[in-house]
Amino acid sequence: MKLSKEIPCNCGREHKTEINEVISCRGAIERLPEVLRSLGCRRPFVLSDNNTFSAAGAKVENILTKANIFGTYAFFGDSPAPDERGVGYATMQFASANRESELDSV
Repeated sequence: MKLSKEIPCNCGREHKTEINEVISCRGAIERLPEVLRSLGCRRPFVLSDNNTFSAAGAKVENILTKANIFGTYAFFGDSPAPDERGVGYATMQFASANRESELDSV
């Protein structure tokens, strides 16, 4: 299922997000390699906070490694704020990781 959403912002502009794939079922994490390959993603950039990584990130990393998909992992602290600072941090982490190896953005 593909989703698109336009989000009004305090800056006066509307921002658009596209979600290419939503999978909601038992075992969805195990389908991650299949989904990434279908999107042409060979080297994903995985961004999470510590709580999310504890809940599922280690499992995701293990599944991707077994599928020979080697990503770069970056972490927020315990509770990232959805603000300019958080976006800036994510952007800087991606740029830094992308200099070291060619990452895919999907």
